[in-house]
Amino acid sequence: MLATLFLALAATAHPVQRFAASYPESKRIGSPDGRVLSHAGGFVFESAARGMEAVARDFLSTYGSAFGVGPSQLLVLRQAPAPGQPGAVRFERTVGSFPVFGGDVVVGVDARSRVFLVNTRDLP
Repeated sequence: MLATLFLALAATAHPVQRFAASYPESKRIGSPDGRVLSHAGGFVFESAARGMEAVARDFLSTYGSAFGVGPSQLLVLRQAPAPGQPGAVRFERTVGSFPVFGGDVVVGVDARSRVFLVNTRDLP
């Protein structure tokens, strides 16, 4: 019963609160107003998706709003590690096909295709 209540509250919470509730052990850096996160690490997100890009996109489809990734933004892949190699999956944000300079979203993925880190910056 308590677990069901916790999940229901997490589903309706602000995106940053939802991420924090899902990964309470994570280290987070947020914007001064608490609206978005610019960094999170110390967590592990597992996905059934195949490939580094797909895993990163799965994470961002679930928690991207906590990092300021909105529905009007298109994420264009700019870098990804070779399969089985840990590294950064870097996406360039675009709005209306125009790049958002300085708005890259970088997702750290380990050799087992699990997300463990996210870096971005708060955008106006």
